[in-house]
Amino acid sequence: MVRCSLCDRDAVVRIGYARLRLCRAHLREYLVRRVRRTIERYEMIGQGDRVLVAVSGGKDSSAMLSLLAALSGELGFEVVPFHLDLGIGSYSEASRRAVEELSGMLGLKPLVVSVRDVLGVGVPELARRAGRPACAVCGVVKRYFLNAAAVVLGFDVVAVGHTADDVSAYVLKAFLTQDWGSLAKTSPVNEAVDGLAARRVKPLFEVHEKEILAYVLSWGLPFVGDACPYAKLSTLVFDCRRALAMLERRRPGLRLSLIRGVVRSRGIFPGSEEPVRACSECGLISSGEMCSFCHLTASALGEPMGAEVIECSSQLSIG
Repeated sequence: MVRCSLCDRDAVVRIGYARLRLCRAHLREYLVRRVRRTIERYEMIGQGDRVLVAVSGGKDSSAMLSLLAALSGELGFEVVPFHLDLGIGSYSEASRRAVEELSGMLGLKPLVVSVRDVLGVGVPELARRAGRPACAVCGVVKRYFLNAAAVVLGFDVVAVGHTADDVSAYVLKAFLTQDWGSLAKTSPVNEAVDGLAARRVKPLFEVHEKEILAYVLSWGLPFVGDACPYAKLSTLVFDCRRALAMLERRRPGLRLSLIRGVVRSRGIFPGSEEPVRACSECGLISSGEMCSFCHLTASALGEPMGAEVIECSSQLSIG
């Protein structure tokens, strides 16, 4: 076995851009330090903030919850896990169990909401009725439920588990398709809009998935290793991920350089000052007359369902 760069224990991961091989203990220290630096650099979370952490049950969000819980005492913020059961059969059941087990290990009580209980259908059926890809519908649903819970329950921040791998792939896709609006929105922080949206942050913005996988495996954190049955591996963004993985092996640090550069320059892209308003149906954030979620549910279910999600959120019990 290869030894850790900082001690005599066996290394569990090699971090090329940092020229380090780390054991499980030093990997945890490294990730805690990196997430702390990311939070401070981008002013993600302040002392006294209440943070609603989106936990899907996958490795990235499970690692994020663990690392934020480790930092919460030191930085003085509150962490509450939030899990959305998407209604995808046994996959969703396993995801929910993983979130509940991890939360228990960390001494936290998760807020769990079922899409089917609120809308009467799960994400797959909602997508079928809308005539849209399941992944596109899932993204709209997850963003809406998370923000609604945060606004209704008075959370200052919502945290999502997007990694450097995720962000860099979407950035490359946006360049290739000349989607300047998406580049303009690329940021580790989306600021709050009073009464409409909580601040949205990405604490793993500068962390690679390889480091995350080594962390959750070496520390035995519960997570679902199987991919979502609706995930497609033939999309342009997946090809971008593969291309960037190859380039990262040859040029360590390339992903971080790419996403940091876009964040510094995003004000030059058209759409960086896109106005927002209150949705005419639910009153939460929207770029048009009706928000994406209310438009989706009106199309698929015959009526906008934002008000039902808000009502469900108001009944959630914390602690």
